[in-house]
Amino acid sequence: MNVAILGGGGRRGRWFARYFHQRGERVTIYDRNLEAASRTAAELDVQFVPQLASALQNADVALVSVPIQETGDLVRAASRGVRGGVLLTEISSVKGPHFSLLRQLARQRFRILSMHPLFGPGASELHGQPIAVVPVRNQSLELQQARELFPEAKCVAVARALHDRTMAYIVLLPYLLNAAFAATLLNGHPEVLRDLATPRFARQLRLAEEVLEDDPTLYLDIGRETPNGLLVVGQLTGLLRRLARADVQSSRLLSDIRRRFARSEFAKRA
Repeated sequence: MNVAILGGGGRRGRWFARYFHQRGERVTIYDRNLEAASRTAAELDVQFVPQLASALQNADVALVSVPIQETGDLVRAASRGVRGGVLLTEISSVKGPHFSLLRQLARQRFRILSMHPLFGPGASELHGQPIAVVPVRNQSLELQQARELFPEAKCVAVARALHDRTMAYIVLLPYLLNAAFAATLLNGHPEVLRDLATPRFARQLRLAEEVLEDDPTLYLDIGRETPNGLLVVGQLTGLLRRLARADVQSSRLLSDIRRRFARSEFAKRA
């Protein structure tokens, strides 16, 4: 199978190029950042081409891996160059800005697959990793296509509107929490904090270090493009203000949160 990674110079594009190469597929990388794409291709021993048309020439799968705001333009450009039968795939974190384009192309008989891999480019393996499949035209067919490309992953179908709202909680919220945790620690005494760290604090510190290695522009994009990004931020900041009072009402609020969470689906599945 010939796989073209469109945006292969980025961290996520490089991950997928490596994944398909290790599976024995023939991989071609295209990216507007010629230097990054050329370097990645040399590291992985895959083909690099500087023109989009050349990348698509023999492709069976064309995977678009670029920032959210660039996804629609690259999908549209790729649709002009792919031959019949090519599976045109995009993996953006938010679908709203370009989903109408995907549906339009699907109505024109293009094979479209919209996915969101919910793991970072630092993942060492695919086994059990979640991938959201956002149905464009035919849910069962698109789920099957995703599972054929990523048989070890956990592919889950989710409607576009629900997917985009959920990303504010799954992706944006943990990043903000860990960024706030790290920023607050900067006002403390790092050497003492590490020496006196409880196991829970040490785990949280390692998590914050891991999260802050990611490119912050992705999270800013998600906050801007999700329909409820600002709402989630407002809920978080409002809650922190109420808890900061450290009074009787704060104690009642914490007790109420603990009780409601214990009864929720989160606790039931833990």
